[in-house]
Amino acid sequence: MTVKAAVLRTPGKPLIIEALALGNPRAHEVRVRIEATGLCHSDLHVIEGDMKVPLPVVLGHEGAGVVEAVGPEVTRVKLGDHVALSWAPECGVCRYCVGGRPNLCTASAPRVLDGTLLDGSTRLADAAGESVFHYSFLSTFAESAVVPEASCIAIDREAPFAPASLVGCAVMTGIGAAVNTAKVRPGSTVAVLGLGGVGLNVVQGAALCGAERVVGIDSNPAKAKTAEIFGLTDFLDPRAGPLVEQMRALLGGELADYAFEAIGNPATMTAAYEITARGGTVVYIGIASDGAKLELPATRLPREEKIVTGSFYGGARPLLDFPKILDLYLKGRLKLDELVTERLPLKKINEGFDRMRRGDAIRVVVEPIS
Repeated sequence: MTVKAAVLRTPGKPLIIEALALGNPRAHEVRVRIEATGLCHSDLHVIEGDMKVPLPVVLGHEGAGVVEAVGPEVTRVKLGDHVALSWAPECGVCRYCVGGRPNLCTASAPRVLDGTLLDGSTRLADAAGESVFHYSFLSTFAESAVVPEASCIAIDREAPFAPASLVGCAVMTGIGAAVNTAKVRPGSTVAVLGLGGVGLNVVQGAALCGAERVVGIDSNPAKAKTAEIFGLTDFLDPRAGPLVEQMRALLGGELADYAFEAIGNPATMTAAYEITARGGTVVYIGIASDGAKLELPATRLPREEKIVTGSFYGGARPLLDFPKILDLYLKGRLKLDELVTERLPLKKINEGFDRMRRGDAIRVVVEPIS
């Protein structure tokens, strides 16, 4: 079949809307009509050349839609199912999947940027018959996508597609970092560096865990009021002075029990370590540019007993976590609609990325078939 898709051919250039041939799903694959897809900073990193992937490519890894075809041996979903898509399909049999950490699956995690589906091939081709690569096994910047069966998580039909699409990345990554990775304790103090889409979900994940104070740190003070909707209690501007001093002044001489860095900048990653109390937990979520390095104070590491860890996809267990997150949303305990700043048709996707660059949107959602 032929689908319209946004194709990146050259880093630093706008995406091009093209008609592509989309092959039929093979064994354990599903074709999904994409009803909504969020624009993520990971996509922007690729567009601007900070993250390398095979080109040309159809980006997009935050999507939800309707199953419109299934390949042989598919058992997880059926025609007509509403699904949210996970960019971390699990094999179910490797040491990580069996151990309850499918986000680190041996079959998918090391290959997420390879540009193919799980069998090592592509289903996309341009008008000249040349292969077009996939992104994160999904490529949701298109009217339809062929994806692994394991990427399809059936969801409640009452859940609207726009907020459901965000569960596939920003929501799962942020809430999961607080709930799954750090296991934030009730009554604790949490600092969140970067109040973008992921950071806001760390905020509401920490609030869900019962954190007493959630401190947002961002160079854009306008984000503070928005973050209060999601559970923020305090705000610090790094331009106002050294963050350690600001944090101690705010907390009566203390530092944060948990610090989450949701930017991927070595400077803010270092700051996250510094504003965390002895025995606290530092969680790195943001993906830095290729080749970036982080230095930590080696002589203090053993003395301060801080836990320093990464959080990949919020420690996602998609089959369990996606439906639970949407259940909490439908019960009014999580805010997802408030994350959607604007909805655009596919033809205006570059305008969405321009808005992301300006920093005046939480999440822009593209509706490819609108």
